[in-house]
Amino acid sequence: MKNIAKDIKNKTFKPVYLLYGEENYLKANCKKQLQEAITGNDMMNFHYYEGKGIPVEQVIDVAETMPFFADYRLVVLENTGFFKSSREDVTAYMKEKPDTTIFIFVESEVDKRNRLYKCVKDIGYVSEMNVPSQSELQRWLLGRIEKAGKQITRGTLELFINLVGDDMHMLANELEKVISYDIEARVITEEAVYAICTPRIEVKIFDLFSAMASGDGKKTLELYYELIENKEPCMRILYMLGRQFAQLLAVKSMEQQGYGVKDIVGKLGLRNDWVVRQLQKQGSRYTTQTLKQAIADCVANEEAVKTGNLPEQEAVEMILVKYGKKNVCRG
Repeated sequence: MKNIAKDIKNKTFKPVYLLYGEENYLKANCKKQLQEAITGNDMMNFHYYEGKGIPVEQVIDVAETMPFFADYRLVVLENTGFFKSSREDVTAYMKEKPDTTIFIFVESEVDKRNRLYKCVKDIGYVSEMNVPSQSELQRWLLGRIEKAGKQITRGTLELFINLVGDDMHMLANELEKVISYDIEARVITEEAVYAICTPRIEVKIFDLFSAMASGDGKKTLELYYELIENKEPCMRILYMLGRQFAQLLAVKSMEQQGYGVKDIVGKLGLRNDWVVRQLQKQGSRYTTQTLKQAIADCVANEEAVKTGNLPEQEAVEMILVKYGKKNVCRG
C-alpha cells in the first residue's frame, strides 16, 4: 500500500498492478485511488472487465489503442481467474504491451507459482490485501474518528468492533452512522454505538450467554425467544452455546496458568481485550468442572437431536435452564 501511495503521489506508475486478498474494502479503495490518479474522471481512457471468460483479444485491442488526449489508457480486470490458471497469451502480452497502457488486476486468490503472477511481480507491483489485525483496525478507525473531530475511549472502540465485526466496508459504513448519531457530541459513547450498530448473531449469543451465566432467567428467555422469532436455527444456537462454554474453559485455564489478557487474545485468536474481559467475567460464575460438564451436555444434546431422540428447541432449552440456575453459577 505504501508503494502504491508513493506512485500516486509522484505520478510515476508501474505498467501493471495486482491487488489480491480477502479484504474487499482495501482492494476497492486502492483500485479507486489508482484509477483517479491515472485517468481522473476521464472515461474515454478507462476500460473495465470482470469475471471469467473475458475476451482477451478484445482487451489487447483496447490496450493497443493510444490514449485519447491523455498520458495513459487504464484497463482494469477483476476476478478473472488468470492467476489460478495458465494464460500464456496474457503473460506474453504483459511483457510487450505499450507503455501508455496500465493494467490493474483485482483478484481474491492467486497461485504464486503462476507465470502471470511472476511476470507482474517482475515488471509491476503486487499487493496482498487481507483482513488487518485488531491493532491495525483500531488505528484505522481512530484515524477516521479523529478526522471527523471526534474522540472515543478504547473500551467503546473495542465494543464497536465486536458488534460490527472486522469487515472494513461494514466498519466504515457503521462508523459514519455512529459519528452522525449526535453530531454535536465530541465523544462517541457506548449509547451511540448500541443505538446504531445492529449486533451480529455472535454478539446476540454472547448477550444470551451473559444473561444465563448471571442467573437472570427472564432475560435469558427474552433473548432466546428473540433469536427464535428471527428464525435463528436452534442447532446453531446450541453449537454457539457449546463454543462459548469451550472458550470460557480455555480462558479460565490460561488465567490459572498466569497468562494476561493480551496473551490470551493472541493464543486463542480472540477479537480483542474487551472480548477476553467479558469471557473472564462470565467464566468467573462457573467452576472448571461445571464448564466441562456443560460442554459434554451440549455435545450429548446435539447427538440426541441428530438421532431423533430429542427435539431441537428442547435441546437448547435444557442447556439454558440447567446452566442458568443461580445455584449452578458462582458469584
